[in-house]
Amino acid sequence: MFSLIKCALWVTLVSVVSTGASSYEVWFVEPDAITIDGSLDDWIDSSSEEQSIIFSSPRFALPNGEDDIEAVFRAAADREHLFFAISVSDDEIMFGLEAFSKTWRQDCVEVYLDGDLQNDTGEYDTNDRQIRVSSLDGNSAQLEGACRVGEHIAKLPLLWDALGVQAALRQHADGYDVELRIPAAVIDHRGLSNSSRIGVNVRVIDVDRDRALKVLSWNPDPNSTSWMDTRSLSEVRLVGSEAVPKAASSRLEGGDIVISPAGDRSVAEAALHVAQGEWERAVRALDKILRDSKVPAVRAFAAYTLANYALERDMTREAAKYLEEFMDEDPARFGLRDWVDGTASVQLARSFWNVGRKNEALEVLLSAASRIDAQSIGAYYSIGSTMRGLRRFHPPKKKVDEFVNEFMSEFPARCNQAIAEGGKRAYVGRILLGWHLENLGKYEEAIEHYRASMEYDDEDPDPHIYVGRCLFALGRNGEAITSLNTGLSLKALVREHFDLAVPLLVRAHVSNGMPTRGAEILSEFSSKMSPEVHAGTISALRTESD
Repeated sequence: MFSLIKCALWVTLVSVVSTGASSYEVWFVEPDAITIDGSLDDWIDSSSEEQSIIFSSPRFALPNGEDDIEAVFRAAADREHLFFAISVSDDEIMFGLEAFSKTWRQDCVEVYLDGDLQNDTGEYDTNDRQIRVSSLDGNSAQLEGACRVGEHIAKLPLLWDALGVQAALRQHADGYDVELRIPAAVIDHRGLSNSSRIGVNVRVIDVDRDRALKVLSWNPDPNSTSWMDTRSLSEVRLVGSEAVPKAASSRLEGGDIVISPAGDRSVAEAALHVAQGEWERAVRALDKILRDSKVPAVRAFAAYTLANYALERDMTREAAKYLEEFMDEDPARFGLRDWVDGTASVQLARSFWNVGRKNEALEVLLSAASRIDAQSIGAYYSIGSTMRGLRRFHPPKKKVDEFVNEFMSEFPARCNQAIAEGGKRAYVGRILLGWHLENLGKYEEAIEHYRASMEYDDEDPDPHIYVGRCLFALGRNGEAITSLNTGLSLKALVREHFDLAVPLLVRAHVSNGMPTRGAEILSEFSSKMSPEVHAGTISALRTESD
């Protein structure tokens, strides 16, 4: 653990006025000088200076005094890797609360990378990365994070593991330490040198028993948008002698196994094709990895990425095939249990259903339901609402009926329990209960929960868009337009927000007798939407205008 000076200093910015952090010199080290085991003893003599992580995002809560949360980091490099060591002083550590893709709602650290600093707009390009490290059990490190996938930002399970990113986490009396080793190929570098240009930001998320989020960053990130916008990243300079690379170790010390050998160009090239939206080349590369790789997590990554590609294109049989191959790798052993049950199992069930394998679809859902615990309300909702929808088109099945009846009775109570816990847990409970009520046609009640969720994060576009959707369903078009416009005025917007909000906004204007304004809105946001949704909205606009 680094020495942490107890200064109780956090800087809160209301708006960005500069990059905030000074230029940071990252020194080269000899190959194998740093062992990824969660112990920071081999960083003591590092030439790279310790950096404080002090900027607090005003979107979230402030630390509760000098013992609550403090963090520092150091970085280093060799010719083939970037290294990070992050030391967190935290009086209350909360791991194991959330599943894959949601670990930002528990204690974690995040490293943001820009491989070339070429994009002035801040929009993620093919070498921009978010790498998050958290833990399901407080001992082993869990990797996830976002990158560009074609035209949008997405989280692909096991991507960083497949690319050879290595992480270790170790708790101690004052908090926890994290070490990362990131192959240069992850940011599309074949090697690192003094001339390499790299952007970096490091963030720490702290969650205590009140479930309120506190977010500290090295560079100011006031809107908490580093996961989609690189303008909070600061350039680091690689200095010192460029070390001669050696073969990478295939095993981490401290019990963590490296899932993919560092420097595996086949996986890196496949990931680059995915990021660039070069799907024909990506599919060929991923299919080859699926056939040839001897590493289970790499095969699982390839299978799910291919399944996701097929799902987005309504290629149902191919999606079912690849999802079965993904499940055959037993992805739960990689720390993905709740996500597998709440997301991948539902995708597999829907794919089975659509190709006529209806009994198998229901069995997949029942199996997943049997593993869900009371805390996993997101997975519970996903399984329960899906099974309820499918049951209407299937002959009575006792186990299915029993589960659906239990879901309809128990789900609101589980959401209310989450709401009572406060913080982001309450936010999740409000949103999920809103979805549930909205699906039942209880729009006024759903609106109440969506609006109540806004008190936890007034910069989140989701509840504003959901309120707009309910108001539109009630025929209150003017109010719907106001709510949808509010959602689209906020910072943390991704393609899914535009795909949901813009068609509703267009239809609301048409319903109010303003088709020309609806067409203008569609044109204004066309570049932000997926081609399929944009085309569908054009068709609907023509139909409703006739």
